[in-house]
Amino acid sequence: IFRIFREWRAYYEWGEGPATDGMGDEALNAIGAVRREIEDRMFSLPCQNTMDVLAKLVAYTLNGEEFGDDGGAWSGRILQEAKLAVDEALSATAHRPSRT
Repeated sequence: IFRIFREWRAYYEWGEGPATDGMGDEALNAIGAVRREIEDRMFSLPCQNTMDVLAKLVAYTLNGEEFGDDGGAWSGRILQEAKLAVDEALSATAHRPSRT
């Protein structure tokens, strides 16, 4: 996931940068379609660790700019993965009461 995220980040930054200034709608739509293809590849993979979850959240929110409503298509899965990562971290660090 993180390898695909690096690809996404580079493409996102290029698409949002000065290189695309003055491009017409057709070109910008094509750039958006490629970005969404990269997102689909990344979002379809199961998270292996917390960094995967964070990478997906950053990409889903367009680099932290917005949280879109996709009817749960990807957001539901990503948020569920985030919850599972937090639950795993909590259980790994849970303080067990001592027996005294």
